[in-house]
Formats: sequence, C-alpha cells, structure tokens
Amino acid sequence: MTPLNPERRRNETSGKRLATGLFRKFILADSLALVAITATNVTQVNATGWLWLMLAAYSFQLYFDLPVTPISPSVWALVGLHSAGKLQSPLS
Repeated sequence: MTPLNPERRRNETSGKRLATGLFRKFILADSLALVAITATNVTQVNATGWLWLMLAAYSFQLYFDLPVTPISPSVWALVGLHSAGKLQSPLS
C-alpha cells in the first residue's frame, strides 16, 4: 500500500473525530436525556433505585454532551485552519 499524503491523512483523522463527536452528542447524549433526571421525572418516580439510575444517566449525558473537544478542531482542520492550542486539550 502506498502511504497517504499528509492532507488526506489529516482529513481522514478529522472526519473520524467529527463522526465520533457527533455520535456522542446526538445519539448517546440525547438517548440518555430520555431517562435522565428532570423535574418532571423526579415527581413521577417512587423508588430510590430509579432515582439513582436517573442521576447516573444525567451524569453520562453531561459527559457525552460535551463533544466540543473533538468536533471543533476537526471542523477547523477539514476547512484548512489550525485551531488554538486550548481547543486541542482544554483540560490541561
């Protein structure tokens, strides 16, 4: 196999990161939002176990709903721009 040129490799990597971020945002996080803890759900649940499950779902929803880290630099790279260093590792 011939090695990929750098631009094609960058586009492929950016596309994968973009797809992963969109999947986390629109599939995982929005699915968890159906069972996550809300004011309406809390009033309808009587068992403590279900409340803990709803709280865990809300925690994972927050985790998966913050895909700005993979999405922003990926879009910038696909357009041909370089993102700021803080977007590449925002928690460091």
